[in-house]
Order: sequence, then C-alpha cells, then structure tokens
Amino acid sequence: MSSLKKSGTITIDDIVNSNSVDRLQVFIMSWNMGNAPPTGLEYVFREKNATNDFDILVMGLQEATWNATDCIKELATKVQEVVGEKYFMVKHAHRAQMQLFVFAKKSIQSRVSGVEFSVENTGFLHLFPNKGGILVTLHVDGTRLAFISCHLTAHEGVKHCEERNASIAEIFGGVRAGDERFDVSEQFHHVFWMGDMNYRTTYDTKHMPSSTKKNVKELNAAAKVKEDAQTKAGPSAAKKETPLTAVLNEDPESGSDSDEEPAGKGADKEKKKKEWKEQHRRTMEMVVGEKWSDILALDELNREIAAERVLNGFTALQPSFPPTFKRTRQAVILPTHSADAKGKKWDTRLDGNDPLHSVATFYHPKRIPSFTDRILFKSQPTFRGNLRNYFFESCEQAVSSDHKPVRAGFEVKLTRAEHDIVVDKQLLNWKGKISKKTSGKRADVPLLHMTLSEMRGKNLEEMDSAMFGGGSDPYVVVSTDPASALLYKGTLLHGHEGIKSSVIYRNLDPVWPDVLDLKFPSMDLKGLSRNVSIIISVWDSDRANADDLIGVVMVPLKDILVQHSQNKPYVLNEAPLYANTEIMGRFSGKIQVQGTFKDLMATYEKFEADRVKEPANFYTLAEAQQGARTTAAKNGCIMS
Repeated sequence: MSSLKKSGTITIDDIVNSNSVDRLQVFIMSWNMGNAPPTGLEYVFREKNATNDFDILVMGLQEATWNATDCIKELATKVQEVVGEKYFMVKHAHRAQMQLFVFAKKSIQSRVSGVEFSVENTGFLHLFPNKGGILVTLHVDGTRLAFISCHLTAHEGVKHCEERNASIAEIFGGVRAGDERFDVSEQFHHVFWMGDMNYRTTYDTKHMPSSTKKNVKELNAAAKVKEDAQTKAGPSAAKKETPLTAVLNEDPESGSDSDEEPAGKGADKEKKKKEWKEQHRRTMEMVVGEKWSDILALDELNREIAAERVLNGFTALQPSFPPTFKRTRQAVILPTHSADAKGKKWDTRLDGNDPLHSVATFYHPKRIPSFTDRILFKSQPTFRGNLRNYFFESCEQAVSSDHKPVRAGFEVKLTRAEHDIVVDKQLLNWKGKISKKTSGKRADVPLLHMTLSEMRGKNLEEMDSAMFGGGSDPYVVVSTDPASALLYKGTLLHGHEGIKSSVIYRNLDPVWPDVLDLKFPSMDLKGLSRNVSIIISVWDSDRANADDLIGVVMVPLKDILVQHSQNKPYVLNEAPLYANTEIMGRFSGKIQVQGTFKDLMATYEKFEADRVKEPANFYTLAEAQQGARTTAAKNGCIMS
C-alpha cells in the first residue's frame, strides 16, 4: 500500500493496518456419532491440545444418543473429563440427537459474556428435531463469535441437495441472537458452521437444484398440508404407522443410494444401477490414489457455494484426507509417517492384495465415499484479516461411528469495539450528545463526515404476498457496528435506530433520490478503522405488520478511508444484499468522505496530539455510550 497518500508524519497505511495483538485460539470439531457410545474421544481433543493451547473448544455432535438411561448427561460428563479442569463449560445446548458443547479456559472466564443459544428444527413438518441446527454465541472482550452445529437431510440426488440448501436458509432464519432483526451471519464478527451436512460426491452435471428461496416456500407449504391432513385424521390416526414415526425410526441412510429409486423397469433401471456402480468404482480409485482434489471437484457443497445457491459469504475448509463417510466402524486408515515412493500419505491397503479390494474394507459398499462432515467460517468484511485457519483434518482413531470426526484450529485477533474508540469530551459529552459548547456551530465540529448517495436497488426480493398486490416497498437504513459509532441529530445512535431514506413503493428496482448524512462521534481514525463497519440494510415497508428485512451489505470504514486517500469515493456496484446467507437482490451507491484528505489527516493529527497532551479530556466511546444509556434510563426511555 506504498502508493497511499500521507499528511505530516501519519500515513493512511498506519491507520487502516493498525491491529490488536491480543489473540484467541479456537478449536472446532464436528462428529456424527452414529448412535453409538463414542470411542476415541480422548484422541479428538487431547492429541491436538497437547501442542495447541486452545482458549475455546467447540464440539458439534449429530446422532449423539444411544441406548442408555441418560446418555446426554453421560456424554456431557465424559466430554468435561476429556477437556480437563482448566476449562469451564460455557454452554451445552442439545435437542434430541443434536448436541453442541462450548468450553473456554477458566483464565478468560471474566472476559466471556453475551452467551445465548437457539435451536431450529428442520425435520419432519419442520417441527421435529431429527434434523436442524443449534446456535451458541458469546463475546470475548469486544469480539462476537457464533457457533452453529447442523445435521442436514441425507441421501444422494438433486432433490435431497435442494432440501439441504433450504434447510440451511431455514436454520439461519430460525436461530436468532443479539439483534434479532438480522441473522447471526450478518451481525457477529466471526461465524463458525460445522456438522454432518450430508452433501455428497455427485457425478450428475445435468440436474441442478433450483432457488433455495423457492424451496423454503414450497417446503413450508407442503408441511402445512401434511399438518392439516394429520389434524383432520384425528387422534386415532396418530397410533398408526404415520410418516412421522417412520421418519423418527428410520435408518438415516436407508433406501436407495442412487439419485432416487431408479425410475422405470427392465433395461432402464439396470442401466442406472450400472452407472452408479461405475461412479462408485471411480471414486474408490480416487481414494486409493489420494486424489482428494478430484473428489472435491465432484463435491456438492463446493458446487452449491460456487453457484451462490447456499452459504454465501462462507468459506468451506477443503479436506486433504480420506472421505469421512460412509465408513466401516472400527476401521482406521492410518496416515503413514512419511510419504512413500509414490507420494502416498495414507495406508489404504490392509495387505498386498488388490488396493481397490483393500480400500473397500474401510467404506460401505452401497455408498459413494463423500466429504459429508464439514467446517466453514465467515467473518465480517472489516475483520476478515483477523481470522486464520491453520489446520483441518480428520480423526481416524475415532472408530465407533460410520463417520469420522473433523477438526480445525483457528487464530482470532480480538477487537475491543467501543472500548477501542476514543472520543473528545469537549465534543461529545457524557450524555452521548454533541457538547453544548459546540452545538451552536455544529457544522464546524471536527467530526468524520460522509454521505451516501446515488442509491439504487436491483432485482430485490418480493416480500409482499400476492393477496396484497405483491412486490416490495423498499427503503434504506444506514447504521454501524458498533451501533454507537454513528450520530443522528447530534446524538449517538443506539440499538434499532438508523438513518433512513424515503420509501419507494411497489418497486423491485428502486432508485432513491436521498443523500444520507453519516457523521461519526470521533476523529480517532485508527479506532474507527479497526472496529467500525457501515451497515446498509434494505427493508420492505409494511403498514399492517412489522417491516421486513430484504437484505444487508456491510462496508468496512477503513476501505472508505483508503479510497478517500486516493481522492476517490467508495462505490458499491450491484453489491449483493444478504439475508440468511442468501442473495436477496443487489445494491449500488456512492460513499463520499467530506472535505479533502489533507484536511482530514491534519484534523486527525491534531486529535492525536491533544490526546497525548491532555488525556483527561478524552474517554472511550463505550463510556460515552454508557452515559447515554444512564441518561435515557433516568428519562424513562428504553435503549437497546
């Protein structure tokens, strides 16, 4: 970034690249336990923690029940024994066969806050917990972390892939924490997703899933039909073998393993069986040859993410180990101590016989080996450089299940949010308002000032039902994360507040004429750059009910400053609007910092000099925010 301009002794590079040095080590593990008491749990945790001293341990489990009087309590006790005494349990959330454990070191216990959890069922009728997701969130200092463990629909084929896509959107729409207007992927600094996702190795290039949004509506409608039919049938019908009891009692992987039960009869059916066997043989050859990239090229999850049909904004860790499903229980593919003459790192041969025959010992003969067990992550744009993954691997020694666990290690650079932004008491008083001494000449107050203009939407999602004419009535709201980093009429914004545009009625491609003023309560450019994101959300105005969120785009404040240092506005050109990790339309606009870059830097340098000279005249944005909350409480107001 040597081309960036400077003023005086401080460069824009110094501002936007200043980072916290406090780091957190996070361990993520996912395991479908196959409804059996676990063996190898000690290996999963202890072997890694011996060399990596993790601050947070997260364990997402699926099919984590077995024939025991109280297997959930038994497992919780076992897990606590394995992780050891230096960890405390932040949260153990569970629903039926799904469980999510979060542990943290006792040494950071006083820094952990904001613990919440939520569960969304996506099983039969979208009510039953044989499938779904569990969320646990927490804060460490000013850094917000979210962990979601899932178990999605099984089986191969495009229909089941569509159901998986729809279930992911449903989970994000259902598990809520913090500001419940937004899904967790848009409000937490770092989000970790793990689970038995059941995406398969597929050779089908002709049939692609349709839109996830459409699937959610179709599935909800189908669920309502089934629910109404069950209600009409009466209580006596519940005693019979219903679809519900069949779902809850079935083998999760029973039935045909081809695209669906082969259609037709005779030659057509035999042809499909033959094709499936050839695909199975080719995949097994890839396993023997350790051609993981070739298998991943056929991976459904990678395909769906690339096609923007699911988990937009997330990064899926890419396996470099044998597929974790569907494995023979009690069988282990051991890594070799070093690559052999052919470069192989895994021992897939039990003896000197045909390697295909040997590798078949490790996998179920009626399942194509697949990377169903995955770990993904997403960071807010402002904090993408604060998260680093440094390993992703399977745990072969865990032998009690037909899935192998997967585990990953992450390093997180912590942010202190409002506690890392300094404000001048002479400009912003303890009530969170522009000081009376300067309010009379507010236009001259040296605050960071921007405008958002030339706003347009494109292909926005239709939020109103056909009964009310369809379409959407969109408007724009601008806020910040943290919320108190923006001023409105000389006062800190809080909670659900924001700076709003006009409403454009019945239009999915709106053009807003407004110019929105964005003023920030400080000239601490380093603190603002490290911690502040501008949130542009588009909403559908609704007179009868609460307004509906269409989607969100987030802009790092530091990126706007970098553009300004080059005398350019920050331009959003059809940026995707996200909701529940789906793209709900596109947004365009221009953010322009007011004043010249030279004047901005001169003001910042004076701010820094004054802070060093008279530190008593400055306090943090968190302190100013707390003063505003106290004032509001005294006045009988409720502030989020």
